[in-house]
Amino acid sequence: MVINYTFQSCSKLESVTFPEGITTIGNQTFYNCPKLETITFPEGMTHIGDYTFYNCFNLTSVIFPEGMTRIGAYTFYNCPKLESVTLSFNPPVNTFHSSTKINHNK
Repeated sequence: MVINYTFQSCSKLESVTFPEGITTIGNQTFYNCPKLETITFPEGMTHIGDYTFYNCFNLTSVIFPEGMTRIGAYTFYNCPKLESVTLSFNPPVNTFHSSTKINHNK
């Protein structure tokens, strides 16, 4: 598990690749990481907490592995460049709040 707030406000973080075995990302883990552009999730990832990518202004696309079962509230709040998210279930309605370009692919 990646615990809550781990990378919060890391202003220079641009890319993240999670190793195999990580199944959960806690709340606000990447909150206010404005330069974050890419994220690679491992197979087996099942849970992402609330506000995880809040204010990640440069995030453009996210692909979740099969088996993802929960994405928290406001996970992609205010991610204005986010255009595509691929996942295998319907997330809460407020997941993409203020991410106006989103095209949720299922």
